[in-house]
Amino acid sequence: MNQETQMSWTAAGLGAAACLVAGWAAPQHWRAAAGLGVGVGLSLLNFSWLKAGARALTRTAAAGQPVGGGAGRFLARFWLLAACLYAIFISHLVPLAWVMAGLFAVPAAVLVESTRMLAADLRR
Repeated sequence: MNQETQMSWTAAGLGAAACLVAGWAAPQHWRAAAGLGVGVGLSLLNFSWLKAGARALTRTAAAGQPVGGGAGRFLARFWLLAACLYAIFISHLVPLAWVMAGLFAVPAAVLVESTRMLAADLRR
């Protein structure tokens, strides 16, 4: 399994665990757990778009073509993420603070995976 796929699975696992803990710790506040789940989903979607955009940019740059379209797709993910967050903010379906907390699933997975890789290298 490559590192990007491992990172995605780690982020999904951390997010699922956080949602379960939030739902178990305070079942009356199910909206908080749902908001956390939405944030984790957006974080994973953003990570996927980041990988696809970076690949498109590197392919076009390696081919010697202008990177206009690839850069547009790379930057479009910010606008789509902002539009999703704005819709959540306006609708009040789930607490925005918990959605924002869920967005940290991928950075948390990066820390976990880098620590795991460092420990594996130190054991050799």
